[in-house]
Amino acid sequence: MEKPFQVCYSRVMKDGYFAQDNGSSMEIQKILEIMNEQLKKQSEQIEKQSELIEKLYDQIEKLNNQIEQKDEIIRKLQKMLFGRKSEKAAALEMMANMEPLFTMDYPEPKQEERTGTVKAHERRRCPNRTDDLDSLPHEKVVIEATEEEKKCPYCGEEMIKVGEEKAHTIVKVLPAQIIIEDIYTETYACPACMNDGEGVLYKTDAPAALIPGSFASAQALAYVANERFVKGVTYYRQEKEWKSWKLPVSRRTMSNWVMLGSESYFEPLIERMKSHLLKEEYIHCDETTIQVMKEEGRRNTNKSYMWVYSSIQESEHPMRLFDYQPGRGGKYAADYLEGFAGILITDDYAGYNQVDHDERALCWAHARRYFVDALEGLKEAAGSVSVKILTQIMKIFRIEAKLQKLKPKERKGERMLREGGLVEQVFVCAKTALATEGWTTQKEKQALNYLVDNEEGLKIYLKDGNVPMTNSLSERTIRSFAIGRRNWLFSGSPRGARSCGVLYSVVESAKANGLVPYKYILYVLEKLRGKIGQLSDEILDQMMPWNAEVKEQCV
Repeated sequence: MEKPFQVCYSRVMKDGYFAQDNGSSMEIQKILEIMNEQLKKQSEQIEKQSELIEKLYDQIEKLNNQIEQKDEIIRKLQKMLFGRKSEKAAALEMMANMEPLFTMDYPEPKQEERTGTVKAHERRRCPNRTDDLDSLPHEKVVIEATEEEKKCPYCGEEMIKVGEEKAHTIVKVLPAQIIIEDIYTETYACPACMNDGEGVLYKTDAPAALIPGSFASAQALAYVANERFVKGVTYYRQEKEWKSWKLPVSRRTMSNWVMLGSESYFEPLIERMKSHLLKEEYIHCDETTIQVMKEEGRRNTNKSYMWVYSSIQESEHPMRLFDYQPGRGGKYAADYLEGFAGILITDDYAGYNQVDHDERALCWAHARRYFVDALEGLKEAAGSVSVKILTQIMKIFRIEAKLQKLKPKERKGERMLREGGLVEQVFVCAKTALATEGWTTQKEKQALNYLVDNEEGLKIYLKDGNVPMTNSLSERTIRSFAIGRRNWLFSGSPRGARSCGVLYSVVESAKANGLVPYKYILYVLEKLRGKIGQLSDEILDQMMPWNAEVKEQCV
């Protein structure tokens, strides 16, 4: 039987080493060095393999996250195409099917049996809509009897009218009509002065043209603008309609009408309105994309932006102002809101940090939307942190809806009393989930991070009863623009994009003040006609949509 030393010696011989003395300490040292070197190499190889395995695990995790994100994008696109458009409705439907959340039994309300006596010949009358028609002009139409019908069927004498009875009411709709007005002026001469050898002539003054060199009237421009910016009817479709009226007006002509009318009358009006907006204590802000052709130094495929600035719902001067800019940089909002000193109400877009303001209130609707999107990516949503937080947020929204009828001071107190604790619970739950990694998808983690990162801005509404809980007012204002954008797709030039922003400002501000947009556009054009370049602040203040006389004429 070989000794351990002999075994080691034989292995060394295979590697090319030769020992003269089996008991030599020098030989043992060499063998140990060789063994240590081999162990070191093996350790290095194992370490490299471990690092490689760790890198592979990291790569697999990244790929899984990318797959998960792409799956979420696919689900979101599918929802956009085929699903509900309201995240609130989707959340309620989703949570309604989660039994673990609703384990409490509530007694069903008892249906009280009601008995009563029905009187003979007494019926419940169905409500009619005659009250809805009282504010509209009425035309009385009397169906008269013919001469033959007026004769008595028994004696043949002519009968006399003794009364009339209303049969029913109908609504008639008359299509638009084209009326061409040829405007003439009269010239007068004094015959007595002419006999004395002196010619005295007087000529009446013609009203100033709305647009110099154009046959556009205030009614025509108001009609085109109303079709375009209220109904979303493109110039191309309007062109066909004008042809059916036997008056071919090209889309280029209509576009020029709008741009010239905007630059001459509505841009000064909106600039004056902007000066009022900057004096407000609270301003909503948002932005959306617009495709603009022929921008200097940019491709036609580059995205531009329409910025929207609004006063709050409770403001005495409701304003909704659109501003076209070629980009989304925060500098555009900072330039527009220069001089504003108040609270901004926005989403969490970092560009608004460049605006000089006191505080920035963030939108709870966006926070809710993150968790709704996260729920759609969960295979087992019941019991998830998204469901827990979303349930709390929905409670806060329901309470907030009931507080809208209160005055700001009362609303502030009720918010702190009824919503403050729920808000704190939401943030505690979010922070705990992030600290303990209690989330299951990246989408859920993103929703939690939105809450925690924006805690200060989301809590501002609790301190001020005038601050709304969401920025939904801006989103509602943008909606009409987004609907129109689906039809006309792009703006042909920066000049057209500016006019587009100005006209949407006029239309949406009119709506916010309870005015009929067409009547307001027509009113402004008729009152300001002939005053191009002479529009003082006093004149423009009389045209503001909250002015008492404007409201009287344009509702």
